[in-house]
Amino acid sequence: MIRKFILGTVATGLVAGMIFGRDAGSYARTACENVRNAVKSEITPEFELSRIRTEVDQLIPDIRKHKREVAELTVTVRDMERDISRKQASLDSQRVTVLAMRAGLKAEEGIYRTASHSRATAEASLARKFSSYKNLEESLSRDKQLLTAQRQTLLANQQKLETVMSRKEELGLVVSQLEARLKTIQASEAVSSIEVRSEEHTSELQSPRASR
Repeated sequence: MIRKFILGTVATGLVAGMIFGRDAGSYARTACENVRNAVKSEITPEFELSRIRTEVDQLIPDIRKHKREVAELTVTVRDMERDISRKQASLDSQRVTVLAMRAGLKAEEGIYRTASHSRATAEASLARKFSSYKNLEESLSRDKQLLTAQRQTLLANQQKLETVMSRKEELGLVVSQLEARLKTIQASEAVSSIEVRSEEHTSELQSPRASR
């Protein structure tokens, strides 16, 4: 039936092209819309229900994939945050030490004036401390940049997961509606079938009386 309708629509479009010329495009679009409506009207609830259930099944691997990625990234981000916190605390401590050593050298006070700690030794120690401080500062800066990137990746995966889950919920609602519609149709068909059998039975019972 649909095939005949499509062939008829195509033939109509060709005829419209020859007759209406420049307006044929409008007729062709209308014809295509009629084809889509005709095909859609021929789709049964059972077919549509099967199609949507298949789409839901196809979403499951994506949901599992995004859940796994979100879980892994969440752990990674949490570990990086803890490591950065430790590095930041160590950097703050080293900064205090470096500033104290600089202040001591400038004033030529404290341990740097004792016999065992000459100024040259103190300056070398300060240089090592400052180098360690700068290395840690650079490392911390890289870690923070990486953490920012990981957070963005985590957010992107969370959004993907939410999108897929939302789609699954939408399809689940459609499935419930189609199942309810299908049950109504089946119940209606069952009632109609019972009524037909009842009418046939009544007709059979009345037939002998009519013959008499």
